[in-house]
Amino acid sequence: MYRRGPIDDNSSGRGRRTVGQAPSTVLQVALLVLVVLPGVTYQFLRERWRGPVPGQRDQAERVLRAATASVVLDTLYLVVAGPQLLRLARGGNGQG
Repeated sequence: MYRRGPIDDNSSGRGRRTVGQAPSTVLQVALLVLVVLPGVTYQFLRERWRGPVPGQRDQAERVLRAATASVVLDTLYLVVAGPQLLRLARGGNGQG
């Protein structure tokens, strides 16, 4: 009558669904925004503007491209805004 264990209703044909855990600390949110979001946004916009390309349907390739874009964009952000961020983190006003 009743089953024990995880809910796995595969009768609809959709397969097992898993839900990730939401970030719970300020550090996790900051890492998500600074490290993951730029690459995911780049990958989404690239696919949206360019359209589907048959040779790029592999999920692993898309994730790798998004991670690479995140590293490149984060490096660019550090080069452009790094000195100002360091000054802000040290509490100085940049004078003297």
